[in-house]
Amino acid sequence: MHLTTLLYLLILSNPLWPIDSAEERPSPPVLLPDSVTLLSLDDVLNIALTSNRSIHVAREAIESSKAEQKQLNALWFPTIGATTKYTHTTSPIGLETTLGEVAEGLLPTLGPLVAANPTLAPLIESATKSTIGLSAVPRNTLSLGADLTWPIFSGGKRLAASKIGSSIVDASLVQHEATTHKVIAEVTTAYLSLSLAESILQLRRESHAALSTHLRDAIRLEDEGFITTAERLVAEVNEEEARVAVEVAKEDVSMARKRLHTLLGEGFNATLITTSSISPPNSIPPLSQFLEQLPSSPTMELTNIEQSIATLNLSIEQSRYLPDVALLGHYRLWSKGLDSSIFPRGFVGIGLSWTLFDGLAREGAIGSARSRIRTIQTSKLQLHDELTLLAERLYTSILNATSELASREKSISLAEELLRVRRLAFAEGMATSVEVVDAALLLSEARIGRLVALYTINTSLATLLAICGDSTSITNYLSTP
Repeated sequence: MHLTTLLYLLILSNPLWPIDSAEERPSPPVLLPDSVTLLSLDDVLNIALTSNRSIHVAREAIESSKAEQKQLNALWFPTIGATTKYTHTTSPIGLETTLGEVAEGLLPTLGPLVAANPTLAPLIESATKSTIGLSAVPRNTLSLGADLTWPIFSGGKRLAASKIGSSIVDASLVQHEATTHKVIAEVTTAYLSLSLAESILQLRRESHAALSTHLRDAIRLEDEGFITTAERLVAEVNEEEARVAVEVAKEDVSMARKRLHTLLGEGFNATLITTSSISPPNSIPPLSQFLEQLPSSPTMELTNIEQSIATLNLSIEQSRYLPDVALLGHYRLWSKGLDSSIFPRGFVGIGLSWTLFDGLAREGAIGSARSRIRTIQTSKLQLHDELTLLAERLYTSILNATSELASREKSISLAEELLRVRRLAFAEGMATSVEVVDAALLLSEARIGRLVALYTINTSLATLLAICGDSTSITNYLSTP
């Protein structure tokens, strides 16, 4: 056999050439350090649902809304408070009169006595003009008591406030659900991004290894005079570009891993390596099925609750035309300077407060509340249209990526056949090493294009499920090993 042909066959027999697909090539055993964790998509989603910061914030919002609900429900209960009063008056509070006014009923009975003894008349007249005073309350008093105010009618304010409290709790629960769907979509996208970056890095490394072997053989063949310097330089340039591509792919993996770690929260510190490869979804329902889910999605449900709260606020503003009626009570627990025989220790009663005119403030508040309702109704229709458009755009992206995937599958098949033919031609001296390298790179790019198409399908599906409020079923669509 000719020496050149023998060397070419040795080059072609190198197992580092990326001919077989990544799915068919067995993975070598990998020894992982303790800080590295292998996790599937299901594992990552379970971690995110318990440690993601956004979900923690949404949970705290639920507790806050429940506390606000209790605050609004407090309007149904009486208000009891302790009061302490100290008073100082400029003069004592009491009764001041003359002895004649006090003894006015006795003077007629003294007539016979005065007639019999005239000397008594001046004395009696002087006595009747004498001033006497009775102090009921001293100038300084101190008291300690308890007051009670219990609203018994508020024109519907309390009932509307209670309903608003319930709606606020419902909104926080729906917001938690919406946040969960969003996090699931984000984590799924981040996980698939990391899986894509790792797969591309593997393909780049295989391509670089093959081109490095080809460069070494090209240098040897150049030294032996079988190929020209130009062919060796082409092989060297391709090897350098492949090395740079590997470094870029490493950075992509690092950034994708950092993004996923951020979504998983502070509790996850190990270096994560994916075990769920990017694969086609099991099945994709028609677009109509997704559109039917939009009206009941958490995003639309939030607008419904917002509209309900706005309607209740309008009822509260309208109820301000009606009076407020409350049961009032007071009991004096202790006092100094107040005589209990004169001042009762307690009292109960009913108080009414009715604002007849407030400068048209109520009319302005009612108009603002009605405008708020109209704004929400318009925003609700606009939001539904936007979600519908987004769902259609995502579904179109899935269909386009599916078509591209089929094209990539065909391109991979053709690239593999092209590489096989050029290798045979290279062995017979009918093709240059440049043509063989180009065919190998074309096959590598076709495989990367296939991975990108799968990534687009899966991430678009995850986002579509999230806006429809069905992101928890993403693992049912994705076939993970």
